[in-house]
Amino acid sequence: MPAKIISFINFKGGVGKTSNTVNIAGELALRGHRVLVIDMDPQANASVWLMDENSFFNMCNDKSKKTLLHLFLTGKSKFDIRHAIIPRVCSKNNVELNNLDLLSSDYRMITLDLQLNNDLMYRLKHNLFAYNTKDKRILLKKQGKFYSAVTRHGFLLSQE
Repeated sequence: MPAKIISFINFKGGVGKTSNTVNIAGELALRGHRVLVIDMDPQANASVWLMDENSFFNMCNDKSKKTLLHLFLTGKSKFDIRHAIIPRVCSKNNVELNNLDLLSSDYRMITLDLQLNNDLMYRLKHNLFAYNTKDKRILLKKQGKFYSAVTRHGFLLSQE
């Protein structure tokens, strides 16, 4: 069965997009589903919540680490999504979620609309399906305070 892609998008802040994404992802992982959270929000709250703040900032400052931003800004043949996905990202309160992976956001994504070219959707979709998505739930989390190219592509990738 191919991956099921579910998006949490709303054009208002403070309505629970991050909370719902992270909590539903955690519950699905606890129930044995393989889950990939893709944090498409430049504020990166889902990434920080799953990683913890220090780990997130260390990752952003480490030039060898890749985030969703790198996928959007590099050519489709130059980006390997497997190098950007953080496996088993959540380990809090003595609970390890071995089935929960993260493709992290990046604060620098705030300027993406100015930098995107027309094959953004192809890059994300191509890389998602090159990644092993069999029997996996993929949750996209996107801040919706403004309608951007990233939000439009989140809509287009969604199945629910």
